[in-house]
Amino acid sequence: MNDLSTIWQVTLKKLEPRLQKFIFDTFFTRLFPVSLVDDTLILNSSDPVLQKFIQENYSKTIRDTIREATGLSLQVEIIAPMSGGEDEPDLFEVTENTDLSPLDMPYNAMNPKYTFERFVKGKSNEFAHAASLRVAEAPGTTYNPFFIYGGVGLGKTHLMHAIGNHIYKNNPMARIVYIPFEHFLNEFISAIRNDTTREFRERYRNVDLLLIDDIQFISKKEETQTEFFHTFNALYNAKKQIVIACDRPPKEIPALEERIRTRFEWGMITDIQPPDLETRVAILQAKAKEEFMNVSDDVLYFIATNIKSNIRELEGALLRVNARSLLMRQTVNIDFVNDTLKDTLSSQKIKVITIDLIQEVVAHQYSITISDLKAKTRAQNIAFPRQVAMYLSRSMTDTSLKKIGEAFGGRDHATVLHAIEKIDEMRSSDTKLDRFIKEMIQQIQL
Repeated sequence: MNDLSTIWQVTLKKLEPRLQKFIFDTFFTRLFPVSLVDDTLILNSSDPVLQKFIQENYSKTIRDTIREATGLSLQVEIIAPMSGGEDEPDLFEVTENTDLSPLDMPYNAMNPKYTFERFVKGKSNEFAHAASLRVAEAPGTTYNPFFIYGGVGLGKTHLMHAIGNHIYKNNPMARIVYIPFEHFLNEFISAIRNDTTREFRERYRNVDLLLIDDIQFISKKEETQTEFFHTFNALYNAKKQIVIACDRPPKEIPALEERIRTRFEWGMITDIQPPDLETRVAILQAKAKEEFMNVSDDVLYFIATNIKSNIRELEGALLRVNARSLLMRQTVNIDFVNDTLKDTLSSQKIKVITIDLIQEVVAHQYSITISDLKAKTRAQNIAFPRQVAMYLSRSMTDTSLKKIGEAFGGRDHATVLHAIEKIDEMRSSDTKLDRFIKEMIQQIQL
């Protein structure tokens, strides 16, 4: 029994009656199989909190149940989407020998929960969502390749699976592969060692949709870059869709061959930004509804206000609160949340954004002084950064137009309003300026 999906499904059937219902429903239903490399079954938890919990407490249970259900003696590795801080695999570090070839791995191993319908849209991700839907509706055409980048836990993997699920729903015969780049690398190493590179190439060059996650780990992997280059060309020339996720834009991936970088830039490149407060609340409301949690909006707002880094941590916090309340049979209120998440909340940097801070960042980015921003001069090299700083002061603080004007050398509210409207309009048409302002916003929020 080497079918990945079958192995995991029969294991789940054995596990379910042996575990408490809320443990099974809360943790194990969120695991899905990614690949079978040598004698290791790799499961993705989609959440680092759940990953750690299951790895530490249930690894042996899963191994024993797999052996009982399938007769296979497999190790179990539980992963979460990588943050970029993990040790990168060495090209010459290989695992134990195996008789499994890449062709034994199943197609279409998507997470069924990651759909467009379950993706909560907001200003930070609405364009990425729209572009992903366009890719799913017309694969291999306009947006090919589709390159999506952003920080950890912001929804890149969700959108990738949503594309795969949408295409599979419309075409069940489509051959779809989702794979984190680290596993692509490991399979390539295994293929070289076992002399199965032909099968490896047949698998990845004959798909209808290839979804590669965490492509930043291709950096410095020269031999793998060459293999991926030819795989990319084969798929692109056959008009097959390629979707790539990364933690940074192509131009910022170090030690990447120029021929690969330019191919990443052939199609559509889009980014996902951290969600604003309203979107974070909406994400928690959707999660609470999905998991049938009885949690008040005040509690959800409290969590959303205090956890701003990414969606994964946000949902992980809610799951921890719910799991603890079930275990302790306690009602969830803000005091209970504070106690449950005290370690997480204490590590969150609660930063007050002020006009002074915005002026400091903008002045530094434009190589001028804060005094220049407040001066009466209308020189373009000063006036434009001043308008940007006014725009950011309005969008990132609750300060009135009048107060903002006073902070910039006593200018009236009409001047401030003009600056805000001008920069807002320019951002919609000037992608370079829009990206520059987003980078400043991130720096201000750090």
